[in-house]
Amino acid sequence: MATLELVRTMAVHYQNSTYSLFPLSDIASRGFIAIALGLAILFYGGSTQVLQLGVVSLLLIGVVTRLSWSLRHKKIYWSWVHTLLALYVVCLIINIYTSVFAENSIQVAWLFLVLPMAVLLCGRTNDEYWQLLLPLLCLPMSFSVFWGFSEFFLGSGRSSGPVVDPNGWASGINLFFFVLAAWFFKSGGRTASTLFLLLGLFAAASFMAYSRVGLLVFAAAFTFVSIVALSMPAYRRRAVMLIVLIATTYYSVQFYRSAEEATKHSEGYTLDMQAVGWSQRLGQWQSGLAQYLDHPVTGSGLGTFKVLYPRYRTLADANTAGNYVHNDYIQLLAEGGPVLILFVVALAGFLLWQMSLALWRLAQTKKQKQSRKDFEII
Repeated sequence: MATLELVRTMAVHYQNSTYSLFPLSDIASRGFIAIALGLAILFYGGSTQVLQLGVVSLLLIGVVTRLSWSLRHKKIYWSWVHTLLALYVVCLIINIYTSVFAENSIQVAWLFLVLPMAVLLCGRTNDEYWQLLLPLLCLPMSFSVFWGFSEFFLGSGRSSGPVVDPNGWASGINLFFFVLAAWFFKSGGRTASTLFLLLGLFAAASFMAYSRVGLLVFAAAFTFVSIVALSMPAYRRRAVMLIVLIATTYYSVQFYRSAEEATKHSEGYTLDMQAVGWSQRLGQWQSGLAQYLDHPVTGSGLGTFKVLYPRYRTLADANTAGNYVHNDYIQLLAEGGPVLILFVVALAGFLLWQMSLALWRLAQTKKQKQSRKDFEII
């Protein structure tokens, strides 16, 4: 979802400009990249997923072949977006050559290449296509939400939907929640009412996962959206409705089953940094930073934290598996160096900036329409 929203936002930025790499109308290519994205998201490394890696590779090779064939006898225009994507690919190649364990880095970097391919394939997708795509995406996501509801009401613990990890499931629900929120602010009539109901269900599902960091990220993102929406008269009423909905949903879930009841412990649900739930996370973060200090320029290589983790493990995180750092920013810094983390942060900043601009433009459009109506009445 994050990648789809990023692709959509970048497309809005340069879709109407004179710079265009090529017209894209091949549904098959988009389908290939969507399948590759889904498989890449589920990838966690190791020899047991060689088949999955091979399928992703074949899909991407097929897309590249399709693009190469479509570019024959066509003039190519190069924009800053393409330059940015090219630099991203160069960073991945350098990361492989400087990796302490190139085999892992090749696998992970190859999967990271899905992002520029998705941008190029979806960058020219028009609004009509996205209006068709979003309702279709609601179907599997709603299925996932109701799966989580059944776990919550029929069980006694946390919900995780069709995903093993409740935190991973909550992150996906959170991302799609804000896509629906943007759609809610733009829609009217029955569509807005339906989206309002879906937003309540998705928020409840996220809270049922009892994800500590997931809840923190949701609160931060929702606060940002609320402030932006409340600052615009055209969206103020809906922003208040959404705030009341989220507050009611959160306290309803907590009233039905508290975090301590769902997780069978209270660790990490308070800001007591001495508690095991936090101290283990902090220990892993310290290990990740120590790994970065030994590879300060290009990082140790994508997918290498687990391999190097025993060397940096501290007493605070002696009981953890060490599959990942539990902090994406520190892991990207440790494995990819400052260049990769700056790239990711810059993309996040660009996304927020474009989202703010899009909201402002929508508000201005509504103001203009209202002014015209007032003028006609006068």
